[in-house]
Amino acid sequence: MRTVNGAPVRSSATATRERGLPIHTGTRLLFPEAEPGWYHRESHVAEYQQTLKHLPLELPRGTVLPTEPPASELGTLYQRGAGEVAALFAWLRAIEREALRAHSAGRDLDARHWVKVAAQFTDTDTYAKFNDHSAPISWHVAVIEPALQGDFAPMAADVDQLVH
Repeated sequence: MRTVNGAPVRSSATATRERGLPIHTGTRLLFPEAEPGWYHRESHVAEYQQTLKHLPLELPRGTVLPTEPPASELGTLYQRGAGEVAALFAWLRAIEREALRAHSAGRDLDARHWVKVAAQFTDTDTYAKFNDHSAPISWHVAVIEPALQGDFAPMAADVDQLVH
């Protein structure tokens, strides 16, 4: 067992399981907060996985999204909602990649379909909660509108910026 200043320390996940408490209880935090509004990696991953589990958005056939969000430095605290945002970006990356594949293969109808699916990103509750609505140029204007006009270069640049 790990110790800090001679005292035994258990992860919140281990302590939760040992007490026999449920890991997920509806929309409540999955693990105790490190401080108000912030939590450790275990909760971040759990929030990400829970979001993926209930993602109502279309995915290309056979697409499997990463089971965990990108890793950060050990000891990083995550703001509540960061797992939800990471899951939505994992979805967006998969959709943009599919649109780019279809475009490269000359499947214009498929490419257009996946661009329209990607555009649903801005219709999600997650986007509404966490997006900076004061940004002067929106992702839709910068990425989606050019792709709908046949210019996939901005989407190719965008997908490369999405980490995972």
